[in-house]
Amino acid sequence: MVETMVALGMVVIGLLGLLSLLSSSIGINRVLSDQYIGTYLASEGIEVVKNIIDSNVAAGKGYNNGLDGCTTGCVFQYDSSAPMNKSVNTPILFDAQNNVYSYDNGSQTPFSRSVTITPGDRDELIVTSHVTWTTRGSITQDVTLEDHFYNWR
Repeated sequence: MVETMVALGMVVIGLLGLLSLLSSSIGINRVLSDQYIGTYLASEGIEVVKNIIDSNVAAGKGYNNGLDGCTTGCVFQYDSSAPMNKSVNTPILFDAQNNVYSYDNGSQTPFSRSVTITPGDRDELIVTSHVTWTTRGSITQDVTLEDHFYNWR
């Protein structure tokens, strides 16, 4: 009887350890998922500016047309052709039906993005996309990406 109790106790301790490991793994997976999403959203902010620059050049406008008011931060959306009239602290929404992040409709996410455009040396735009979010344990995380665009055309 004592041997059975000891064996049962060891099995329970082993299962509790396994469940604890599984719980930690799920939590870490969520943190990593948020980091991937944050990085992709920051990348999207730079890509939107790149598309605006390309559209300006294709239309025969100055490459930086409409991008001069973002030195303190602007909000861009993947389908926008100019900065949106929203605060840089506006949360990004996720439309689960279309699997799209936007500012128009969907459920609120913990992510917010700010794109800053500053003029550099001689026909250069420095684009910085900064995404912040709150993750597991109420820890604020962020990612910042930067790219340089030149008027080379």
